[in-house]
Amino acid sequence: MTKVIYGYTPTANVKIKNEGFVDGNGLKVEAYVNDEKVGEATDINLAANEETTVYIDLPELTEKKDYKVDIKLVNGNGKVIDEDSATEPVDSKISVSVDDYKLISRDEATMSYTIKNEGNFPESGLVAVLQDTVDGSTSKTIDIGDLAPREEKTGTIQFNVPKDDYHEIEGLDEDYDYGYLDYANFVLSVGNASDVFGFIRYASDSQIKKFGKTSKIITSVGDNITVKTGDIVDMNLSVDNEDTSGIKYKVVSSNNDVVSTNDLGILRGIGEGNCTVTVYAMPFDDEVVLTGENEEYTEDAWETVPEKYVVSKTFNVTVGNNATSSKGNGDDTIDTGDFSKASGENSNTTTTVTTESTTETTTNDTVVTETTTEATTEFAPVINPFKDIVGKWYENTIAELYNKGIVSGVSKDEFAPENNVKRGDFVMLIMNSLGDKFDEITSDEDTTVDEFADVSADSYYHDSIIKARKLGIAYGAENNNFNADDSITREEMCAFTARALRKIDELDESQKDNEFTDKADISAYAVKDINDLYAVGIVKGYENNEIRPKAYTKRAEAAQVVYNIINK
Repeated sequence: MTKVIYGYTPTANVKIKNEGFVDGNGLKVEAYVNDEKVGEATDINLAANEETTVYIDLPELTEKKDYKVDIKLVNGNGKVIDEDSATEPVDSKISVSVDDYKLISRDEATMSYTIKNEGNFPESGLVAVLQDTVDGSTSKTIDIGDLAPREEKTGTIQFNVPKDDYHEIEGLDEDYDYGYLDYANFVLSVGNASDVFGFIRYASDSQIKKFGKTSKIITSVGDNITVKTGDIVDMNLSVDNEDTSGIKYKVVSSNNDVVSTNDLGILRGIGEGNCTVTVYAMPFDDEVVLTGENEEYTEDAWETVPEKYVVSKTFNVTVGNNATSSKGNGDDTIDTGDFSKASGENSNTTTTVTTESTTETTTNDTVVTETTTEATTEFAPVINPFKDIVGKWYENTIAELYNKGIVSGVSKDEFAPENNVKRGDFVMLIMNSLGDKFDEITSDEDTTVDEFADVSADSYYHDSIIKARKLGIAYGAENNNFNADDSITREEMCAFTARALRKIDELDESQKDNEFTDKADISAYAVKDINDLYAVGIVKGYENNEIRPKAYTKRAEAAQVVYNIINK
């Protein structure tokens, strides 16, 4: 019935309600602190089921102690009809938090702080102290001053991290060969409140004996690289150190419209022109935090690593439609972050080797010479860069599509196989994977088609969706929308796939019904599409023989459908 809400102002907020007693007139609320009446609210009139809130000022509470507050509801006859009580602590409660801390050089760092009085009693003359947690030395003091109840103060400071503040770590874990590292931990405190943070960095010159300015970057393609438009070149990055473990590379193109790169040293020719590609190398381990942000490797780490631990080399790159690509010793694809590659070319190259053997036989003094020609095809090894598909049922499928330039990951080492696929992305994936097969039939089609209202001309999937609409593969939704950013259901995926295959005469009509246990859930428009795809093995159900037509399509599932199409 009553609720005492005590803030940093000495006021009791009391909510009362007439829950049906006959006389709701002439009510009053009395407030007591430590059994002494300190105030009241009178002349309260409430109809049945009516409620209100009254406010009673309490006397100034000047001591840090617990105060007992009692609230009594009294009727017009002076009878207490309800009461409530609460024990209110009057105290300050200082909190300290540190964030955005990072090294800006080997011996300097910055950090942001928030100091807050979360209690209901003011504090004055506060000082924050920044100290080394190991030897207790003070690096900085910050004058916070006064903090009223609920008040907070924020700021950013720069401070020195002297060499003596770094403490050597040797052999952090027997399972990892980190070598020698050092670290510096700090605590920012205001009274008894504190927050701890720290930095890990590579140790002194003497502790990194195998890497320095004497190292140089080695590639298999020379200083001047040529790439045919659409081709890829593997630079086969290395350094001349005796021990090359724990080396991290960063590869940067001066013009991504000419050549795109990834940090594995893979170059893809995008458009004709000239540019430079710079390769950086440094000693690194993903388990080592260089930024002090308690997270794995980020590009910011390159800015905080001391320059003397980074070596670099710049290469001249020429891309042309008729160029002959420089030869490396491996094949890979560029990770763009999109699910579907812009190109469907097979980068997992094949080599045909032809051998001839000659056999001579003598029959009735006649020499007969017989030559046999045999051709064998050697396939380049499939590379799987994605750590989140290793050992899964779809690992080989996704790795092969990646090597063929059909799909890519959400990052350089993650594919996110369980993420949903957007309608626009799947249409682009189908159109790209079937590639030139559509070009032969577009000349017979109307060259103009209405744009979807929600597919902008500058969206990355615009051309694929419009082409699919022109061919009768993609239909819109209500109000001429395509809903390209919506997740695609499994039955929608089947419909798009079946229409695309029929358009190029690669899907026959099946006379056989599918055998899925939940086929009654399939929408009428998709029944024939699912039947036809099921008959040729492009679409398969789950282990319990369900198709789950209304479920959203996962990235791994979409990849498997495309794999089944190009390998059927």
